[in-house]
Amino acid sequence: MLLAKAGGEPAASIAVRLGHHLDWFLWDEQTRGSDVDRADTLSGQAVTGGYDHTQFALAREP
Repeated sequence: MLLAKAGGEPAASIAVRLGHHLDWFLWDEQTRGSDVDRADTLSGQAVTGGYDHTQFALAREP
């Protein structure tokens, strides 16, 4: 049985959103330890499509 939050959203959807949230912290830690400037890293990922979890995309998820 899937758990649901008060709004009726399935637990699987909540887990996906949590995963995206935790991925950001992992990315942040990886960029802090590198020699690359953080702004360059983010823009480089945006150009190559490596950073595809934008706030707009997350808001559209089921």
